[in-house]
Amino acid sequence: MTDSGTTADYSRVTGFVLRRLLSVLPLVWGTATLVFLLVEVAPGDPFDTLREPGVSPSTAIRLHEALGADRPFLVRYVDWLEGLLHGDLGTSWTYRQPAAGLIREAALNTLTLAGPALILQFALGLAAGFVAARSRGGFADRGMSAAAAALYSVPSFCLALPLTWLLAVRLRWLPVSQMHSLDAATLSALPRLLDTARHLVLPCLALVLPTAAGIALYVRDQVRAALDLGFVSQGSVVLRHTHCGAPGCRCHADPPQLHGPYWQWTRRDSGRTVTRRLTEPQARLYQEWITNRRRLAGIVAEMERVCDQAAELLLQEADQSMRDRHVDRTTHRSPRARP
Repeated sequence: MTDSGTTADYSRVTGFVLRRLLSVLPLVWGTATLVFLLVEVAPGDPFDTLREPGVSPSTAIRLHEALGADRPFLVRYVDWLEGLLHGDLGTSWTYRQPAAGLIREAALNTLTLAGPALILQFALGLAAGFVAARSRGGFADRGMSAAAAALYSVPSFCLALPLTWLLAVRLRWLPVSQMHSLDAATLSALPRLLDTARHLVLPCLALVLPTAAGIALYVRDQVRAALDLGFVSQGSVVLRHTHCGAPGCRCHADPPQLHGPYWQWTRRDSGRTVTRRLTEPQARLYQEWITNRRRLAGIVAEMERVCDQAAELLLQEADQSMRDRHVDRTTHRSPRARP
């Protein structure tokens, strides 16, 4: 490729990336506005605790004014956007901590859980699907297919309840909540990592098993379809007539009488065009193999599309979980006063 061609390709990629980044701006603004409006229309008041016995009405009113809760709606909205640009989301009224730090901690926990869950989903699903496809009609196929069908029909939040009862309550093998043990801060690096992994096992199982079951069923069917294809080959098979190049041959007469017809298989190999003359039975076999290759390419493309959709759905679930935590924490957040 020439330098100009390379520059043109880079410019297209750069333009695509810039367009995607610019499209994020209205999404962020819309999400921030929606969160602000949800907090505004939510029932209740974060200052309800100030109306308890022992707190004078004047003290409650002064604190209400000091935190800026009595300002007009548009002023508080502009203040909210300004704080968002500077990474200042106010202070949580419930936890008495900056809301940005609480969201950062929740996002880190979500990614810590979603990352291993995503890897395990595809690893278990692909392995189980391949094993079931290779042992068609056997014990492994029937057992894995039945288990995958049962797990795929159960939502994660429903599966979490029996898993919690069995592994945490009944057998006491795993903790039921939290990311670390109470004494995790006193542990060294490796024991602390193992403690975190032990706390992740139960939620990972609840997230991984239903999705991995669906992936296993899909991979089993697609691998079976690929195995049924038989031989595959690239290139094309065409019926041709040709000149032989021998002097005085009938193919050089007027009008010419070309040689053939005969079948020719043509393919690309390391940048070169390779041809081969085939008999009619060979041509039928090669046509079938070339068709099989196209079907296999379609199966692979479909599996890649499903994997991309699964990864996108998992990321959307993680984003939704982060937004739910954000809304839940900011619902109890006191309005932020301007400096």
